[in-house]
Amino acid sequence: MFGAWPVGGGLGRVEESTAIATIQKALDLGITAVDTAEIYRASERILGKALAGQRRDQVFITSKVSFFPYTRERIREALETSLRDLRTDYVDLYLLHQPPAFGTMEHAMAVLADGQQRGKARYVGGSNFNVEEMDEARKYHPSQANQVNYNILNQGAGQEILPYCLKHEIGVIIHSPLATGLLAAKWRAGHVFAQDDLRHQSPRLNGEMFGQFLELANELARLADKRGITPIHQAIAWVLSNPAVTSCILGSKSPQQVSEQVEGAEIRLSEDHLRRIADIAVRAPIVAPVGAR
Repeated sequence: MFGAWPVGGGLGRVEESTAIATIQKALDLGITAVDTAEIYRASERILGKALAGQRRDQVFITSKVSFFPYTRERIREALETSLRDLRTDYVDLYLLHQPPAFGTMEHAMAVLADGQQRGKARYVGGSNFNVEEMDEARKYHPSQANQVNYNILNQGAGQEILPYCLKHEIGVIIHSPLATGLLAAKWRAGHVFAQDDLRHQSPRLNGEMFGQFLELANELARLADKRGITPIHQAIAWVLSNPAVTSCILGSKSPQQVSEQVEGAEIRLSEDHLRRIADIAVRAPIVAPVGAR
């Protein structure tokens, strides 16, 4: 699944022409699903331009309502704005970007159900939901998907969330499979992110903790090299090796990055390779999640 957060400017400014070329490269390489959200800056508008002329039934579009409060008016407004920017009359999947902080889960799920009934969203669900929140949401309306952070250096979702989704047939969409770039193993100690790149706010990408994560990323890169694959392919293949995972989001800022990433979906890791990854990953510092992604 193509992730539009980077081309929307979340990881630093991207020229619109480059953003559109990146999306079209993903389509050319066979990616047929895209992910966005109202909070992803210009991404929905750019996707609308890039997808113009594509057969609507050949592209699966996921978007999210990001801003509280999750009232009927707020969610309806967000969905209509997304549809206008995306140049479509429906999205395939519409998610609550975070669990409701104001108002009840019952109300929020009722509004999503209304969107389905009006033909504005084919499927609905949540993003960044834990087991308790998924359990509560299912009481009021079927939740078809949960989008969660899961990668080699952040395996928390694999303990309870992914098994729950597998048991209850809830689709799992993984974001940040490359740990926002760490697992590409292309940075060196002292790397500084631009102020318009939201990674400059991340605890794991700054200070002493950044050094700890870089060491692990480089060790994982050496393991990938021994197996004849790239660190990026290894990270993507590892995520997709979990039977609970339906899809993973690949965020790219250029056509070259799309080409670099897409082959990872075809790679299968051996049991020995997975064990060696686990031996390295167990040393990763635990970092509390910061906001929605």
